[in-house]
Amino acid sequence: MKKFASALLLSAAISAPAFAAAPGGYVAVDVGPATFSGANFGGLAGNVTFPNPGSFHIGGGYHFDQNLGVEGGIVAVGDSTINSGFVSETLKTSSFYVAGVGTLPLSEQFDLFGKLGFASTKIDYTSNFFIPASASKTNLMYGIGGQFNINRNVGIRLQYENFGKVDFAPGAILLGQTNSVGLSTFTVGAVYNF
Repeated sequence: MKKFASALLLSAAISAPAFAAAPGGYVAVDVGPATFSGANFGGLAGNVTFPNPGSFHIGGGYHFDQNLGVEGGIVAVGDSTINSGFVSETLKTSSFYVAGVGTLPLSEQFDLFGKLGFASTKIDYTSNFFIPASASKTNLMYGIGGQFNINRNVGIRLQYENFGKVDFAPGAILLGQTNSVGLSTFTVGAVYNF
């Protein structure tokens, strides 16, 4: 009886991950807040921090097997605006990324995953008072998250992604105190497997 129970548990452990991340393509849509680090341009108000806007991610990828895959996508970040007196300052941001994806199936329903790749991020700074500036940079990006698989085709995921920092030229922004701005997102989304 013990041998039968052990064989049953072993076969369940082997077959469960295949359900969680079967080879094939997928598309994903994710939404959530974006966070700027170091976005302290100052202006006339001195130390001001841009509010966290929303972000919208659309992407797709391919699972080579239950553990390895690749993913690419576009991240659109909403405008982040601060108003201090008569001065208005806005950041407009977007990013494109390609990353390898490592998946650790925990059960039929739950996966943990990590991403490592490259992101090309662009940030535009505009103001009704200060000189506008624009900068873009390709950085190492990384992410970590978890996914709940409703069935073989549909999943819901929660993830954190960091897209690195975009460097502005020194003195590009009048009276600015910032030379680089980092971008990260925390999102929830839906995944559809083909």
